[in-house]
Amino acid sequence: MVAFAEEERFSRRKHHKDSRSCAVAAAYCLSEAGVTLADVDEIAVAFNPAWPTPSNICTDAELIAELLVPALFGHQRPRQVTVAEHHIAHAASAFHPSGFDEAAVLVVDGSGDGVSATLAHGTADGLKLLRQLPFSRSLGWFYETVDRTPRTRQLDQLRQAQVYRLLSGRQVGDDHGVVLQSGARKC
Repeated sequence: MVAFAEEERFSRRKHHKDSRSCAVAAAYCLSEAGVTLADVDEIAVAFNPAWPTPSNICTDAELIAELLVPALFGHQRPRQVTVAEHHIAHAASAFHPSGFDEAAVLVVDGSGDGVSATLAHGTADGLKLLRQLPFSRSLGWFYETVDRTPRTRQLDQLRQAQVYRLLSGRQVGDDHGVVLQSGARKC
């Protein structure tokens, strides 16, 4: 792997709120690899824009332009993008670079493509889906419901960043490196 980046690291907006664009992160990764968009054989998105209708590809030119702003790529735009199932994309991004030859892979989030939890078996041959739970059984949604009592609402602004870090185990950073929850710095 040459580069990996999430758009929110560039926009400084959690989950790159109110936009589906991944253009700046994609441009950064291409630049790090020393290639252009024209050199890329396939582009995949980790959500199904047609959900709940199953789909393997997206040819919506307007959506593709929103995802990969043509001005950042010499006004090039792919004709289609591959749709990767949301939880399988999470599982692949955790398992494949892990170094394990085999592992159980658990993905839990709010409601990616209508699924809240996925259990898969990862091997050198790929990922085998074992079980999925629908978004109606989401632990995240349950947590939000329980956490919405009048008393906890007053604490929301103070606690929200810490709650999301706890639930997602995410790393947060600044321009000088990544700050881990323990306060240690990884550069």
